[in-house]
Amino acid sequence: FSVLQKAVDAAGGKEGLQKVTPRCNAQMALAIRHAIFVGWADRVARRITVSEMVREESGTTTMRRKRRYKTLLSSQVCSVRSPVSRNRPEWVTYTTLQEGRTGNINMECVTEVHPSWLTDFHLDKL
Repeated sequence: FSVLQKAVDAAGGKEGLQKVTPRCNAQMALAIRHAIFVGWADRVARRITVSEMVREESGTTTMRRKRRYKTLLSSQVCSVRSPVSRNRPEWVTYTTLQEGRTGNINMECVTEVHPSWLTDFHLDKL
C-alpha cells in the first residue's frame, strides 16, 4: 500500500491523477489515429517518392508536389491540404476524395498511419 501511496503522491495526489498529462495526450492521439485507420483501412494512400514524381510529371517537381499521395486500391494520385501534410507522413488514411476546381483530386479528413498497422490488413504487400 505504501508504494501505491507514494506513486499517488508523486503524481500530485488525487487531483494530479485526474489531470491529463502530455504523455497521456500522445497515447490517446495514437489510439484515436489507430481506430480511425481500422475504420477506413480500405482508404489508405502512400506518399509519392521524388523518383515517382519525376516519372509521372515529365521531369518537373515543385514543393506542392511533395504533398502528393497515391491511393493503394485505385492508384489515384491525390493532393493533401491538411495540417497532417506538414509532417509529410509516408502513409495516410482519408475519408473521401474530392475533385477540386482545377481538376486535382484532394483527400479530405486525412490521418497519419503508422506503417506497422498496415501488416494487420496485409496492405503492406500491395
